[in-house]
Amino acid sequence: MNLKRNNIKSGLLVDLDGTLLKEHDVISEAVSTDLRRLNKILPISIVSGRGPSDVLKFSKSLDLKGPQYCENGSRIIDGFTGSLISEKLIPYYSASYIYGVIKKSRAGCILVANGETQKDPLEISSKISSLLAYSKIEGELTVVEKTLEDHQGVISIKSSDENGYFFLNYHRKDSGKHTAVDHFCNFYRILPEDIFAIGDGMNDLLMLRKCGHSIAMGNASNLVKNEATFVTDTIENDGVSKSINDYILPNFL
Repeated sequence: MNLKRNNIKSGLLVDLDGTLLKEHDVISEAVSTDLRRLNKILPISIVSGRGPSDVLKFSKSLDLKGPQYCENGSRIIDGFTGSLISEKLIPYYSASYIYGVIKKSRAGCILVANGETQKDPLEISSKISSLLAYSKIEGELTVVEKTLEDHQGVISIKSSDENGYFFLNYHRKDSGKHTAVDHFCNFYRILPEDIFAIGDGMNDLLMLRKCGHSIAMGNASNLVKNEATFVTDTIENDGVSKSINDYILPNFL
C-alpha cells in the first residue's frame, strides 16, 4: 500500500477466526484477492485474539502494512517487520494467580509471554500479555470465570473458533478490540465513524460498536448481527469478499 497517511479517509479492521480463517487456518483465494485489491485503496489491519506470530503470518501473507493488533489489543506489531509497537502486560502476581486457577480446572491453558504463544505450559513465564482458558465444553470455563470474576485489574473476553473451541481470554483492563480502533484512528488520522470493521464473535462487539460501518459475518450470533450496520454471508461462503464488494468498495468507486 503506497497511500500517504494524510490522504487516507477510511480503513478496515478485520477479525481472523470465524471471519478470515476457515478450518485449518485457511484464507480463501477469493478473500485474499479482494483484500489485496481493497488494500490499494485503504489501510487494513487484523484485530485478533491470537498472538503476534499468528497475526504476523497472516498479515505478511496478505501484504498488509502498518499496525496489526494481537491478543485483543494487548500487543500491537508492525504488519511487515513484526516489530513490537506497544504491549500491555499483566502484572506477574496477577498472571500467576490466573494461571493457577486455570490449571486447577478441567480447561486447557494458553499464555502469550514475550510475544510467544505457549500451549499448556508447565510453569508460568514473565512478560505475560494474555492468558486463555480453552475447552470444547463451554461449561468447563464457567468454573474459571466464576473464580476470577472479582479479580482486580484484568478483563475476561469470551470467544470461540471455527474448530469448536471456546476461549476465556484474560487481559489487562485497558485492553480489548475497541482499543485497536483508537490506535488505528490516531495512526492514520481518521475518525471512527469512517472506519469499516468485520467480525463474528462476542469479543468483536466493542470494536463493531465503535466503528461507523460495522459488518457481522453470517455465521455470527444473533446478538452480534443485531449490533452491526450490515450482515454479510458466512465464512464458508466468503462473507468477507461479499462485504468488500457489497458494502465497502462502492463507497470508493
